[in-house]
Amino acid sequence: MGELWKNFSHRLTLRVLENKKKAGRRILTQFSYPLGDEQRWMPEKVRPLFEKELARINNEGRKLLNKALSGGVDNFLKSRREQVINDANLMYQEFHPGEVLPKEVITKILDDLKERLNKAFAGKFIPEVNYNRIGFHLQRGSDWASNWDQPLWCSRNLGKKCPFSTAP
Repeated sequence: MGELWKNFSHRLTLRVLENKKKAGRRILTQFSYPLGDEQRWMPEKVRPLFEKELARINNEGRKLLNKALSGGVDNFLKSRREQVINDANLMYQEFHPGEVLPKEVITKILDDLKERLNKAFAGKFIPEVNYNRIGFHLQRGSDWASNWDQPLWCSRNLGKKCPFSTAP
């Protein structure tokens, strides 16, 4: 029963970590308006609230990651080494039945995993965002350039229900 609970707990932790990692997109959608082509507009006054929420979720994810890997990356990899090797070989055998991965490939997989885990500990848990200003440009730099696309999309979407409003 203990091993079953440990496996369930491990999968649940992975799911929660993945949800935390993807939360940036969800929060961005809640705090901004679409402009099209994966671009969004956010009022300046909302930006501190947005960044505070990103920081909160980033800290929660970091705490969960630290708890899941409480012994550190090296100890985690030592404890999971055989599982990683077995899983990698199972995937490899789907295409090459009866064969196992060469030792140097296993070493590369483990080294890459270690690098990714160390980056997760060192960097931000949630991907960063880029901020760009939207403005109305009266000059045309080219016959093919539209100076009003962003403002048009922005004004069109501002007419929709405000995502920050508590009104029905």
